[in-house]
Amino acid sequence: MAQTKSPDDMMLETGTKTILIVEDEEMVRDIAVKALASFGYKTLIAEDGEKAVQLFANAYKSIDAVLLDIIMPKMSGTETFRQMLEIDPQVRVLIATGHITNQDQKKIFTKAKAYLEKPYQIMELKKAIESILK
Repeated sequence: MAQTKSPDDMMLETGTKTILIVEDEEMVRDIAVKALASFGYKTLIAEDGEKAVQLFANAYKSIDAVLLDIIMPKMSGTETFRQMLEIDPQVRVLIATGHITNQDQKKIFTKAKAYLEKPYQIMELKKAIESILK
């Protein structure tokens, strides 16, 4: 007898892509890593913008999407995103932040593939990642 998938089962199907997580808060970063790994995604981690740009420059061809915080030490998420766009204008960025404070940020956000407001739910993260990978 063939099994059919319920809508709940389909929501739990996993991904196989690589996501770069750029997040300075360790707890938030760890939750994102665990959640994405549970959905089958490979993850790379950068705890600040400088490290993210360096990692992205070296591996952008194997990075399918970037989960990017905006408020970070050393280099803002806005500047991080600008530099990633210079490396790969097609970069798929999901912005995750609770702070949109100025016009400069709003302008760069228009180039993002999606936006998540913090605090976000795990299933919101999954759906947002899936939407930018389509």
